[in-house]
Amino acid sequence: MAIDRRRVVGLIMTVALVLCSVWMAESRSAATCPDLVDRWPYGPARTVAVTGDLVFFGSGPTLRIVDMTRPLSARVVGEITIEDVVSAVAVDGGFAYVANRWAGLRVIDVSEPSTPVEAGFLETRWPANSVAVSEDRVYLGEDASYYESEGFFRVIDVGTPSAPTVLGSLHMDSRVQGIAVDQDRVFVAGRGLTVLDVSRPSAIEVVGFATIGAVPNDVALSGGFAFVTTDWFGLQVWDVRVPSVPTMVGGVSMSLRGPTGVEVEGEFAYVTHSEEGLLVIDVGEPSNPVEVASRETPGEAVGLAVSDGRAYVADSSGGLRVIDAGFPWTLSEIAVIPAPGSAEAVSVWESHAYVASGDGGLRIVDLRGPAAPEEIGFLMTDSPIRDVAVQHDLAS
Repeated sequence: MAIDRRRVVGLIMTVALVLCSVWMAESRSAATCPDLVDRWPYGPARTVAVTGDLVFFGSGPTLRIVDMTRPLSARVVGEITIEDVVSAVAVDGGFAYVANRWAGLRVIDVSEPSTPVEAGFLETRWPANSVAVSEDRVYLGEDASYYESEGFFRVIDVGTPSAPTVLGSLHMDSRVQGIAVDQDRVFVAGRGLTVLDVSRPSAIEVVGFATIGAVPNDVALSGGFAFVTTDWFGLQVWDVRVPSVPTMVGGVSMSLRGPTGVEVEGEFAYVTHSEEGLLVIDVGEPSNPVEVASRETPGEAVGLAVSDGRAYVADSSGGLRVIDAGFPWTLSEIAVIPAPGSAEAVSVWESHAYVASGDGGLRIVDLRGPAAPEEIGFLMTDSPIRDVAVQHDLAS
């Protein structure tokens, strides 16, 4: 029996599956309209966090957990698909806190990495875009700039993970791009670099501000300095030892609209760049930062975590790239975890769907449980797969 390929593509890609026209005669049963039973659960890798030997990265609406105990055989050990795109993730104390765009803040219990479960959630007015966690508080940024240039910063009590509670909020006149926490001081990359006093969450106070001169994308703290990536001026270094008067002391120029994430470990700042991959900057002398190494990645490097001499790069269509930075002047890639991309075409043979996933290669999905399809295999290729056809045991 022939299968309508376009209808199956619609099912997998979660696009307007059911359009029963109002002009349809009443005699035509609505039962002929197909029902959505599930969706394609993956997408580009855009954010990453690490704790111990576990790495957490977002692949579309799915949070994937990778065991890095043996880097050369790193593998996904668990995953959970949630409501919206995993925009940002922070991990602490057996819980992952996900900025989940229009689905708000999702709290995921990852104490058993192989079986993560949602423990709680908090609805937000605007898309949740950035997140940081410190002890029992989550700091969440909401992006309202889809409509106008504004955002919201919220302090949330997660002492009871099943019932996150907003302790205080602050309206901001820009998007909240990045958040870094230093005890009762929170540094926000938005219209500029904003320093907040959150010692009294119900009365958040702006105690310092600096104009960046460009759109900032992320911020990291180390040794009394704030490191800010910007669209136009690369990496900027700010002395924030006096929080009320942030002072720029140095910077490194980079190509326009490229720098994204930033992390600092020891005397080095690690910067993801959408066009150039991973850059390493020697910031031992903050007033004179110097780029010492770089490594290109195949996708668009947009998210970053650094721990114990390893850089974990969320590389969009390139998946999760694990780079040995123990000797920062010589970077080497030691592991790759693919991030299945969007579903561009699909062919069904018997009880399996073969999905052309662009840069995510060919994905094979078991459809025997239609309400819970399971990926059982994949094949990565040198070039994107845009179409697929299956006959008997062959896919082309």
